Amino acid sequence: MRQDVLHDLKKPLSSIRGYATILMGSSVGKLGRRQQEVLERMVHLCDELNALMERHLRQQHLKVRERSFPLELVTGPVERLFQLLSNEREIIFRSDISPPLPRLVGKANDFERILVNLLDNATRFAKKGGRVDLFIKRAKGDLFVDVRDSGIGIAPSDVGRVLRGIRIENAVNLAAHKRGRGLGILTVQRLLKRWASQLLVKSQPGRWSSFSFRVPQ
Repeated sequence: MRQDVLHDLKKPLSSIRGYATILMGSSVGKLGRRQQEVLERMVHLCDELNALMERHLRQQHLKVRERSFPLELVTGPVERLFQLLSNEREIIFRSDISPPLPRLVGKANDFERILVNLLDNATRFAKKGGRVDLFIKRAKGDLFVDVRDSGIGIAPSDVGRVLRGIRIENAVNLAAHKRGRGLGILTVQRLLKRWASQLLVKSQPGRWSSFSFRVPQ
């Protein structure tokens, strides 16, 4: 299969996987056991198909040429998606994106997955009637991104566990949420390495959390 066809297939596949993951977070209401199993199977098949395409590319010794992309290509769709989800989850979503934004070298889909994972976590853990903020700006020449939520927060002793992708399921979490905060964090950190960046977590238990990173320019 041609390289350009494989990459054209990877884009919608990534979107399908992303939406399935969001649905698994019960953004449209409580899911039945069978519905949950179907979504989990869908995510698994997406991962298998993606791995198959990656192997095919390696076998053909084809190099993926990374090009730069305008950040607006990612931020626009992400803003629209989470405006919709925030209404469903009964929270306030606000984005503060300060132009001019730089072009980034790499894959737009990967950067989109970073934002989607962080915002999905934030909207699920924000209190009903609370808010989630997305800040994107230039800071000291670098690109700075910060996702904040007015949610249950993270205990200082749990921050390291969250960064290691371990689900946090204390009594407060179990009372209000069925899935741990660690979901997707490992993926975010893996993708950030492609831009020589890392995730910084700040939080005040019971009040707010902030997940931020810088992309060197």
